[in-house]
Amino acid sequence: MLKDISSEGKTFVTLLGITAYQVGIAIWMKWKRWQRCEAVGKVVGIFQYPVKSCKAIQLKAARCTYQGLYFDGLYDRHWMITQANGDFLTQRQFPKMALISTSSDGDKLYLDAPGMETLALPNNPPVDPSKIRSCRVWSDRIEALDCGDDAGAWVSQYLGTEGLRIVFSASYMPKRDINLEDRPWGNPAQPGDISAFSDWSSFMILTTASIHDLNERLKEPVTVENFRPNLLIENSFPFDEDEWDEIQIGDKVVLRCLDPCTRCVLTTVNPITGIKSPEGEPLNTLKKFRQFSKYGTSPCFGVNATPDVEGDIRVGDTVYAIKRN
Repeated sequence: MLKDISSEGKTFVTLLGITAYQVGIAIWMKWKRWQRCEAVGKVVGIFQYPVKSCKAIQLKAARCTYQGLYFDGLYDRHWMITQANGDFLTQRQFPKMALISTSSDGDKLYLDAPGMETLALPNNPPVDPSKIRSCRVWSDRIEALDCGDDAGAWVSQYLGTEGLRIVFSASYMPKRDINLEDRPWGNPAQPGDISAFSDWSSFMILTTASIHDLNERLKEPVTVENFRPNLLIENSFPFDEDEWDEIQIGDKVVLRCLDPCTRCVLTTVNPITGIKSPEGEPLNTLKKFRQFSKYGTSPCFGVNATPDVEGDIRVGDTVYAIKRN
């Protein structure tokens, strides 16, 4: 009996030692990896889009979560305008969605648009199984709560199309597993990387140097609002973000950079007027120098990212990057 206990004890100690060794190696490798990081800029803009394809709320501080940017009871892109069948709608179909602004008092989300009375929606409506709808974002299906007939009538009237709906993905509802999506150039996402109604990843990052470089090539300059990033980083070198593998913001938050953000006609919508550029700019200019065969015919501008470490960020935070080998 004592011999058996001793044998079991030795096995336990051996396994414990192996586990400790593996954990130690992992911590050491992570530490060594971050020795390669360098300061690449600072946060100068934080943008949250509560309703997909509508105006941003510009923030001074927010929380980076696995579900997206969070502030004042609102998550980024957790509301969405859909057709009656649940298919998502954006400025691609309705450019004047760019003029729908959002605000919050912590309990309610308010939508305003030219010529319309304010629409108020609860930030966290109670779960009503009869209001759960199957919706579609690109090829993905996702369940969401229908926000009711008044919300549907409001957006239908503003966009001049009958039968439209507004839906909401509550924080506790299942999200899209973006690592399961088929991307022609390969999917770099990992299990656990999630998104509600974003086109793909929960964060998109852009730099001031890249916007400046683009504007030097345009007859009519554009703003960051044409590209709808969550984070704007002030930096020195155009397209430096192409080389980022991971970034750390401030002392804690870590975002893993996935792949370049491929651009479409939505970038041609003037965020002030809600009208598409007749010249197709800045998209046509981007195609001249930011088109890469790996990513097809869509030019790349900015980088998609997802959090590995959640936490609070604010304007002015230093950004550190580990660059790709």
